[in-house]
Amino acid sequence: MIGFSLKVHTPDETYLAPITPRVAVNFERHFKTGLVKALSQDQKIEHLLWLGWECSRASGRSVKPFDSWLDEITNVDFVAPESTDMGKD
Repeated sequence: MIGFSLKVHTPDETYLAPITPRVAVNFERHFKTGLVKALSQDQKIEHLLWLGWECSRASGRSVKPFDSWLDEITNVDFVAPESTDMGKD
């Protein structure tokens, strides 16, 4: 999942927020399960939305606490990395 981003939609804007190593670890500590497992085997909308919130926070955006943030967004989508070539910079 690292290398992916989330596209967060609000009534006023849409922005990209990356799933960084810190975000992935925070997710796993919060939900006490692996990120990939949670999103592939135990899918819950809360997982995706919490991930969007955490990605937003980690990217430096000023965000409200999670439950209040939910009232401000309209959607969260996965965005795949543009390239899967891991060997080139």
